[in-house]
Amino acid sequence: MTRIISFLCGMLLMLLSLSGTGRADTVISVGQLDDWVHQLNDLQGQTSPERFASQSVDLLARLNDWLSSVDAVYFFRQWSKDDEVVKDLIPLAAGDVPEARIQATLVLGNVVDNTNVCYVISYIEAGKGLSVNGRFNLLQVVLQVANYPLADTGVWISDMANQLLKKVSAEENMEKTVNLLLKIRQTLADPKFSSSGSLRTLAPGKFTACQDELNKVKSFN
Repeated sequence: MTRIISFLCGMLLMLLSLSGTGRADTVISVGQLDDWVHQLNDLQGQTSPERFASQSVDLLARLNDWLSSVDAVYFFRQWSKDDEVVKDLIPLAAGDVPEARIQATLVLGNVVDNTNVCYVISYIEAGKGLSVNGRFNLLQVVLQVANYPLADTGVWISDMANQLLKKVSAEENMEKTVNLLLKIRQTLADPKFSSSGSLRTLAPGKFTACQDELNKVKSFN
C-alpha cells in the first residue's frame, strides 16, 4: 500500500511538472527562490568547498521548510532555476559533511524528477571522489524517480543500476548498496510503475540536455 501511495504521489507530481497545469496556491514565490539561490551562490563563491558545505546547512534547512507541501514542490519544479539548484546540491548530498548531506538529500528527494534525474545519474556514474555514503544517498534519490519513470528515463536508471551492481557486487561491505540497487531494478521492472510516455516527447529540451550530460560522462569513462 505504501509503494502504491508513493507511486501515485510521484506520478501526480511528474504530470503536473510536465503539463504545467493544476498548481494550487503555495507559500513560496519566485522572488524568495531567486534570493535563496543568490545567497547560495554567494556563499559558494566566498568559501572553500569544505566550509561551503558546513555553512550551507541553514540555507538548505530553510529550503526544506519551504518544500513542505505538494504545491511547494510543484512550484519549485516550475521555477527556471530548478536544474541549476539540483546540480549545486548533488555534491552536497554526496559530500562529507553529515548535516549538509542530510539536508541536501531531503531537498533532492523532493524535487528531482524525470526531467533532471539524469544529473544525479551522471554524478554517480562519474564517481569522482564519491564516498559510499554519498553514493547511497544519491541512489535513494534515484529510487524515488524509479517509482514513476518515463520510458527513456527508466532506461537511463536501469543502465546505471546494472553497471554499478556489477562493480559493487565484487566489493566487500556493500550489502546495503547492493540491496538498494536491487530495489531500484525491482521497482523499474514492476509494470505498475511503468510508463509509455517519454521525456523526449514530453520535454524535448530537457531530454536533449540530459542526453548531453550523460554522453559527456561516458566520454570521460
